[in-house]
Amino acid sequence: MAEVKIPEGYEQQTWVCIGRRVLEGGTPGYGFQLLRDGKLTGDPFYFSKIKGFYPGGTYKVVSKPDQTSAKIGSKEYVGDWENAEDILTWDINDQEAMTKIRMRQLEKKNAAHDVIADALKPIARLYQKTDSAGRRAIDAIVLDTLRRSSYGL
Repeated sequence: MAEVKIPEGYEQQTWVCIGRRVLEGGTPGYGFQLLRDGKLTGDPFYFSKIKGFYPGGTYKVVSKPDQTSAKIGSKEYVGDWENAEDILTWDINDQEAMTKIRMRQLEKKNAAHDVIADALKPIARLYQKTDSAGRRAIDAIVLDTLRRSSYGL
């Protein structure tokens, strides 16, 4: 990669992405922790309106020392975080956040939400009349049906 020009008041830091989160106001954002001497340091910090990061990815980024501002376009992927359990946890949290965000987006498109709710009413009645094993079976059938129909099977 070409030499990175570092503006005054900035420095090159190494960040580890801890995945997306739902930030204040419901907007999605990526979380990071600073990596120094092979260890995650400080509290997580978050940026919204950015793309191209993934949980466990390690990046060199030009940032202010306090991480309040960064030149995200300067990022350079340098590898993956060494602890697979951390990455798995971050990935699960990332997926949970994205599910919440997609739910909010669908709810905003109220018509789509109403169509889905209306279509599920007969299933909801069955759901209420069965035990927990039956509800898990209904969950599996619904998800299997949705996945098969999305692939044209």
